Amino acid sequence: MSLILRPKILIADEPTSALDVTIQAQVINLFKDLSKEMESAIIFITHDISLAYVISTRLVVLYAGRIMEDGDVESVVREPMHPYTQGLIAGVPDLSKFVSGRVKLQSIPGNPPSFLDLPSGCKFNPRCPYVKDICKVQEPKLTKVDNRIVRCWLYGGG
Repeated sequence: MSLILRPKILIADEPTSALDVTIQAQVINLFKDLSKEMESAIIFITHDISLAYVISTRLVVLYAGRIMEDGDVESVVREPMHPYTQGLIAGVPDLSKFVSGRVKLQSIPGNPPSFLDLPSGCKFNPRCPYVKDICKVQEPKLTKVDNRIVRCWLYGGG
């Protein structure tokens, strides 16, 4: 029913969660076909960065409701700027290492913050490996770096 009026933007919030990989691929192909046929954009909300990479042309990484990084998908995935994005990318398993048996999955230390008690300053600062004093007291602004946008004191942030 949501497609009857041929919307210009389709919002898909976790449309593939709890689906096996085969069904996920079918859903992704359906979204791509619909986007072309209807000449519409899709806002694809997911926690699966590898899935976002497959379907997206642009990637916006959010943490605690804030944009942390925004750019074309290739740039963000190949050279992540924000420490949170770096942690997300590092957590994607490298299947080539499973063959050798030298598998070490990375994780981001700590826990996500409660929206009822967000930390002051940068919302990622309690989990950030590059945290500075300013990160704990002042939230950085979105900063344009080349063709990307990042919210981090490592790139100016002011």
